[in-house]
Amino acid sequence: MHGVDSLLEFLKVSEDYTLKEAAVQIRCPTLLGWSESDPLSWNAERICDSLTYPRKLVRFMNAEGAGDHCEVRTRRLFDQRAFDWLDETLRVSSGTKGGM
Repeated sequence: MHGVDSLLEFLKVSEDYTLKEAAVQIRCPTLLGWSESDPLSWNAERICDSLTYPRKLVRFMNAEGAGDHCEVRTRRLFDQRAFDWLDETLRVSSGTKGGM
């Protein structure tokens, strides 16, 4: 798919795939997660800052048990924060003050 023959080659070419140009094209509310011990989330703050539509960066810390990639040790915490964000975002988008 990427035209490479090894994991090392893939890691090198994967640096070319970024959200740098795409972020300005995102035209909807966006939730981004940043996990303290996840090296893949190193640029979440920068991506969040580059978005022009409503956005929120949610931080997951090791002390919460959520600092790893995809908050794997406490996925419930991610789910709770994501659903809270959805509740808030959809309520604002729909113009209602209460439930559906």
